[in-house]
Amino acid sequence: MTRVNQAETQPACHLCGAATRASRFARYCICQSCGLVQADRAPSDAELARYYTDAFEVNHDNYLQSVAHRADGELDWLEGFAPGGRLLEVGCSWGKFMDVARDRGWKVSGVELSAKSSASARTDLQLDVFTGKLEDSPFVGTQAFDLAISWHVIEHVPDPLSFLRACRSCLRPGGCLVLKTPNVASLVARLNREAWSWANPVSHLVLFSPKTLGSALEKSGFQVKQVLTRRGDANHPWLEIARGTAIKLGLHGRVKSSLNVEPANGDQFRGTARGIRLLNRINRGLDVGLFWLWPVEGLLDRVNMGPELRTVAVAV
Repeated sequence: MTRVNQAETQPACHLCGAATRASRFARYCICQSCGLVQADRAPSDAELARYYTDAFEVNHDNYLQSVAHRADGELDWLEGFAPGGRLLEVGCSWGKFMDVARDRGWKVSGVELSAKSSASARTDLQLDVFTGKLEDSPFVGTQAFDLAISWHVIEHVPDPLSFLRACRSCLRPGGCLVLKTPNVASLVARLNREAWSWANPVSHLVLFSPKTLGSALEKSGFQVKQVLTRRGDANHPWLEIARGTAIKLGLHGRVKSSLNVEPANGDQFRGTARGIRLLNRINRGLDVGLFWLWPVEGLLDRVNMGPELRTVAVAV
């Protein structure tokens, strides 16, 4: 029987082209040179089609609730880097964040892969939104924008350097790119390992740390200006640690079944609205009940080990 050398089956690093080896996350590999964590194989067209058909579209009501809660605070932060002008949102979903920015004086445009969400943004909010990938949009190469933002998109793209270079081509020199993405160097990721909720190689093709995202930005024509971490879209970290422990012990399915929050129609990607509401209540309860652990979250953010990585970079 012919043996296959495992090293020969691992893909080259998306960032530096070096060899990779198996990582602590199942179905991911890690670059032996720069440390980038990426899926150990490219998903098939059928897998990607299933994911983007069944799971990519953001729930409308949850999205609106989230934007209403955070938009003004996010814009206050963003306007510390770019006080106004033209804003491009890559992955703009239903367009509400752009709508709020427009009310604050920004001239806004967006890119959204979901045909349903982007059509709603154009029709209901009269926004300038392109349906499809950024690389195929009319904004590439224009250098027309003062600020580009992209929340939880870069981990989905198969070629992050091409994506970042497309972002750079949309910005004027000195314009800012602000990214959010899961932080593979977070405490929760280190503890949960393959049970980390963001370790899904069908959808999250690349998992960045502050170091590897900074390197990718510098290779794409940017200078990193700020790196920080926050809880962001993640659940309460102690809830995530408990969830990861339950998965590793084989108890997660039983817990979900007892709470009646199994995925709709057996679909592994799409949870029920009931489950989302329950998680929100648990998160709020933990914030109140474990208030004395807030300083621990603050300390993790100070050393860039929070769940969500946020990076601000300037086009050079």
